[in-house]
Amino acid sequence: MNEQQYLDKLENLRKKNWPDSLPSKPHYPFGEILITWRDTNNGLFTKVCKTYT
Repeated sequence: MNEQQYLDKLENLRKKNWPDSLPSKPHYPFGEILITWRDTNNGLFTKVCKTYT
């Protein structure tokens, strides 16, 4: 059994056993909110944090 066959089998088992009353995909009532932040401003965030620590 290769990886793809294993993942397909696992997905089929999940679908078979998942309760009908529960959604199978996440629901985001306020939209998808980013909970992590990547410093894309050439280290500006890191410099500001060091200033206040």
